[in-house]
Amino acid sequence: MFMRRWSGGLAVALLALAVLGRVVPAARAQQFVNGGPHDGDGAYGDGGRAYDPGSGLFVRRMSARAAANAIHERFGPRAAPFALPGAPRKARPGITPVAGNGAGPLGGGWTIWSTSELGFLRDKRPAKASRGHSVSFTLGLDRRLSERFTAGVSVNAVHARLKTFFKGGHTRNTSVTISPYINYAFTDWLSLDATGGYVYSAERLTRAIPGFATGRTHANGYTFSAALDASRWLDRWLLSGRAGIIVSHDDWRAYTESDGTFVAARTDKLTQGVLEASASLWLDPLMPYATVAYSRDLASSDPPGSDRDDWTLTSGIAYYGSGRFDGLTADLSASIILGRRKQRNATFAFGLRWTF
Repeated sequence: MFMRRWSGGLAVALLALAVLGRVVPAARAQQFVNGGPHDGDGAYGDGGRAYDPGSGLFVRRMSARAAANAIHERFGPRAAPFALPGAPRKARPGITPVAGNGAGPLGGGWTIWSTSELGFLRDKRPAKASRGHSVSFTLGLDRRLSERFTAGVSVNAVHARLKTFFKGGHTRNTSVTISPYINYAFTDWLSLDATGGYVYSAERLTRAIPGFATGRTHANGYTFSAALDASRWLDRWLLSGRAGIIVSHDDWRAYTESDGTFVAARTDKLTQGVLEASASLWLDPLMPYATVAYSRDLASSDPPGSDRDDWTLTSGIAYYGSGRFDGLTADLSASIILGRRKQRNATFAFGLRWTF
C-alpha cells in the first residue's frame, strides 16, 4: 500500500514538472523580451524597469548629441575666429577676416559644410549590456541673410550596430534627421544658434536568449537644440564658452518578433543641458584646441537612479585655407565621454566648411 501511494505521488510530481517545463519557458520568453529581468536595486541596476527590446536610449543620446554638435561646430568660435574683436594678425596671405562664416570670395554669403563622425559605444549594465559602433554624417547649406542673421537646413544620418550581450544578439539602428536651423549674432562675440526637425528611425533586432528570434520596428520623432556661444581673443588664444539644451523624442511602434512574441510600443524621451568651455591657440594656418563639456539629463525615459551626467573631453585641430583655398576650413577631433558609471563613448570627427 505504501509503495503504491509513493509511486502515485511520484507520478503526479513528474507530471507537474513536465507541465511546468512547458509553461515556464514560454512565460519567461514573453517576460524576457517584453520586460522581465529588472536591473534596478536588484542584480542588474537600472532602477527597477525592464530593459528595452532594442538599443534603447543610449544610441539616441549619442545620435541627438551628434546632430546638435554638428550645428554648434558650424557656428562655434572656430567657424569664424577672425571676425571676432582682437583677432591676431595673420601672416599667411589670402585668409579672409570672416573665413567660414562670411561672404567669401564670390560675395554670395553661402556656406556648405559637412561633419562625419565615427563613434564607439559600450553599455556595461547587465540587463542592457552591449557594445558596438556608430557612423554619423551631416550635410548642411546656409546663407547669410543679413549682417547678423544666417539660416539654413541640414540632413543628418546615423547608423549604429551593437552586439546585445544581454540577449545574445545584435541591433542595427538607422536614423535620419532633417533640420532647418538659424544663427543670430547679438554682438561681435555673442551668438545664438537653434535647430529643430523631424527624425525617422528604424531598427532591426536579433536575439538568441531565451530562444532565437528576429524583429524590426521604426519610430517617428523630433529633435530640438539651442546654444548660446560667447568667445574672446586674448593675444593668440581664443577662449569660448557655450550653454545649450538638447531635446529628443521618439515614438517606437509595437511589433511582433518572428517567434510570435509581441513587443509593446515604447517612447524614448531625453532632455539634456550642456555647459562647455574651450581654448584654441592660433598657429597660422592651424589652430589646435581643447574642449571640456558637462552634460546632464534633465529629463529622460530612463528610470530614476540611472547615470544622469557625464563629461566630454575633446582635442582637435582646425585648418584655415588661403589663396585659392580661401574660404575653406577643415577640422579634425577626437573625444571621449566619461562620468557615466556604466556607459562609455569615444568619437572621431572630421568637418569641412566652404564659403562661396
